[in-house]
Amino acid sequence: MKRNIDKKMKNLNDLNPPWQMPSLIDILTQHELFKSLSQSNILKLLEGSREDSFGRDQLIFKEGDRANEICIITRGAGNEFSDRSKIRERRTLNEVTPIYMLVAPSIRYQTSLVADCVINATFIKIQHMQTIMKQIPEFEEAIWRISIPLLCRIYSDHLKPLCNLKINQITEVVSKSVFQKIKKNQLIRFEQGGILLKGTLCEGKESILEASSEDEDALKIQEEEKDSTQRDALCLISPTSSPLRARTGIIVLLFKQYQLLEQYNQLNQNINEGGKFSNRRSSKSDLQKRSLTVIH
Repeated sequence: MKRNIDKKMKNLNDLNPPWQMPSLIDILTQHELFKSLSQSNILKLLEGSREDSFGRDQLIFKEGDRANEICIITRGAGNEFSDRSKIRERRTLNEVTPIYMLVAPSIRYQTSLVADCVINATFIKIQHMQTIMKQIPEFEEAIWRISIPLLCRIYSDHLKPLCNLKINQITEVVSKSVFQKIKKNQLIRFEQGGILLKGTLCEGKESILEASSEDEDALKIQEEEKDSTQRDALCLISPTSSPLRARTGIIVLLFKQYQLLEQYNQLNQNINEGGKFSNRRSSKSDLQKRSLTVIH
């Protein structure tokens, strides 16, 4: 039944609508992601943008290609996927994708988007969006928060066990966390853990803040030479009472409920183990039935 519904939806999307579509400015003005932007900022965002159409099964962007633009789907729908990162997400009307490219360390698309019906899309230059991000802190925070769930899939090796959660579970953890920008050499405590989103952290020393002006620079150099641990961007930080120091300007997401992450992780493990046990029982039952059939 679901297949029939999906097929009918795709067929509907392939039809030319008789009504007039809203303008892109109207779409962005009402869009959750762009609500912190003024109309003048939205107009700046759209400078140099372009529109394009794609037929069913056409690639809109391809994993591995150099990323210069993100797209806003103004008609139709498609699937964003990556076999390498085991990502498969449905993208529908008015969605902005791949939003993670605004903050990812890579300059190449980490996913592909393919149309499953006729798609109209507007492409906005990544550079323009990044310029606005630097000017509007609320916009930057919104982009990071939306990007984190997919970044957890793409950079899973660095973000365990958060990457093991489902996308909606990661979104909930992120929604209950605090986004913060920290200046170089400031101390920060990850009492409930968190994510280093951007920049570099090292072991923190309270004495750096207490040093007098004449020996502060010498003390900083000494501490940096002593420090053998360093954490780089897109790294999960476990709960710790020891302070860490921003070796550069950093952006972090501080968890307020680390136990929520642990609970979800345990829940998913239990579900997976239950599924495996059920499969084993099913296989054993099938073997018994076959044995009885042979004996009979």
